[in-house]
This record gives sequence, C-alpha cells and structure tokens, in this order.
Amino acid sequence: MSEGKQTRFNRRILIMFVVLALSATLISLPLVSADDMYSSSNPSDPNVTGGYLDLEFIIDQDVVNSKDSLYVTVKVMENNWPVEGAIVTLTSTLPYNVTITIIDDVTDLDGLAKFIMVGEVDTETTILLNAMGTYNGHEAALDSMEVMIVPEAASLSIIKDVWYIGASAVLLISIVAIATEVGKYGFFKMVFFPLYSRVKKEEVLDHFVRGQIYGHIMAHPGSHYNAIKQELKVTNGTLSHHLKTLEMQGFVKSQRDGTYKRFYPMGAKHSNKKGIRLSDLQLSIIDNLRQTAGMTQSDIAAAIGMSQQSISYNLNILVRKDILRYERNGVKKHYYINEADELVS
Repeated sequence: MSEGKQTRFNRRILIMFVVLALSATLISLPLVSADDMYSSSNPSDPNVTGGYLDLEFIIDQDVVNSKDSLYVTVKVMENNWPVEGAIVTLTSTLPYNVTITIIDDVTDLDGLAKFIMVGEVDTETTILLNAMGTYNGHEAALDSMEVMIVPEAASLSIIKDVWYIGASAVLLISIVAIATEVGKYGFFKMVFFPLYSRVKKEEVLDHFVRGQIYGHIMAHPGSHYNAIKQELKVTNGTLSHHLKTLEMQGFVKSQRDGTYKRFYPMGAKHSNKKGIRLSDLQLSIIDNLRQTAGMTQSDIAAAIGMSQQSISYNLNILVRKDILRYERNGVKKHYYINEADELVS
C-alpha cells in the first residue's frame, strides 16, 4: 500500500472512532422533555426542592362577633406562582377560646388553603392568627394576622347607656315639674333636649351611612365586603352592623364567592355558577377589565404590578373557566369579561 493510501486509510479510521465516541456520549445523556423544562421553573413540581415560600392571608374582615364563623384563607406562593400541594397549619394565641376547623389544609391549584375560625369571648379580645406553610424541602413560610373578637352583648351597651340616662332624666323632670314651671322648662332645656338631640343625630347618621351602603350595592351589585369598606371609608364594625341590618330587613342578600362575601340588592339577578373559586390576583384582573375592557396581557401586568408570566398563567385559567374571552388584533390578544359574569366580576 502506497504512503498516500495509508494516510487516507488512517484518517478514515480516526473519523470513525470520533463518530462512535460522540454517539455513545449522546446516548448516555438523559432526555429532557418540554414538561421537564417547565417543571424546573414551576414551584409545584414535586421534584423541585429548596427555595422560599410566601404566605398571604385572604380574609373578609378583621373584626368578628363572638361565636360567629370567620372564613380564613391562606395563599402559598413562590416567585408570585401559586403552589399546589403545600400543607398549611393555622393556630391562634388563645387555643382554649378559639376553634379552628380545617376545610382544606392542602393548597389547591390556586395555592389556597381554607379554614373556619370561631372565637368565644366575654370581653373585646384581639388574637393573633399564625399560619405556617411547608412544601417538599422548601424552607417553611410563616405569617401572622390580628383579628378582633367582639362579645355579643357589646352592641347593646350604647342602648343600655342611653336607656339609663333617659330614665334618670325622666325621673328628675318629674321632680322638678312638681316645683315650678320655670324649673321644669329650664331643666328640660339643659338636660333632656341635648340628650334627645344627640340620640336623633346618631340615628340620622346611621340612616345616612346605611343609605350610602345600600346605594353602593344598588349601583355595584356583587360588590364584596372589602370593596365596600374601601370605597365608603367606613370601619369594620360600622359596615358589619349596617350590612346585617339591611339583610335582616330584606333590602340586600349576600352570597359567598370563594374567599369573598358578595352583596346584591334583593331580587337582583346574579350568576348561578357554582364551584368557581377565584384568587385575589384573578379578582384584580377582572376588576381591571371591568374598568377598561380590551386590555392586553402587558397592560394588565403593568396596571397590577405583576410579572407577565403570572398574569398569563391566571388569564389562561380565567379563559378556561369561561369567565374571560379574548379577541386577536394581529399578534396581541385583547381580553374581555363574558357578559354572563358581569354582575359577579
């Protein structure tokens, strides 16, 4: 064999060995699917360990009457992603006076765990609710929230004070009336009339605030407790009192919607969809679309201050639940609330 042929033969042998070595290396590498690539960034992937969890309390009100149920929801997230399958433990600083019932202590697709708290107290008491979330090797997350429990008789204290003052005034008037006409008139003007004016003023203010609340519900059927409180700038105690009065008198009715309690004028039609549970972020998306229909994903992300990845994830859920729809304009999608959901959005 000539020297040139020998050189070409050796070169071919070398190339064959290189190809075989590369093939063996590629075969030994694990295959990575699209699902595996997604799970590496998804905190709900059971194969992912480490990282930090965030807890958030979602609650209608922070003042509750003794023996009344308070629905408490805890949301577990990582990097603004809801974590499904996390275990949440809820405790209070008064274990012997507070009962906590578990509805579901394992978070759902939206990262929500649900509980019911009932407290029984004789005096106005502030407790601290403590939540701890754990998930598959992640560092445990902790959060706390103060809740005030008001005794049942507290609402009657003002009525009792007014009754005692009124009874004393009537007794004194009777005594003075026996004496002189001038004394009767002077005492009535000095004591009884200011008391009467103060009671009437409180009654007028009560009617005014109650009318504001009723007017807001008439104009915004389906508005939830926190939305009414923020819009009218009233305290928890005032709002709870007047809403309960309006319900008892048959002016409004309420319906629980996931972690929210929504109010409607009596006789108003509203969506009968059952089982739909929306997260706080999803409700924010709907509120923004109610104010500005046709927003794009980037518009919503900028308005709420969240990443486009989180907004895209929740928009897809709302579209699948038939709460939202979108229309394409070129490469952009413009989102709208479906007409059937306008009243409960």
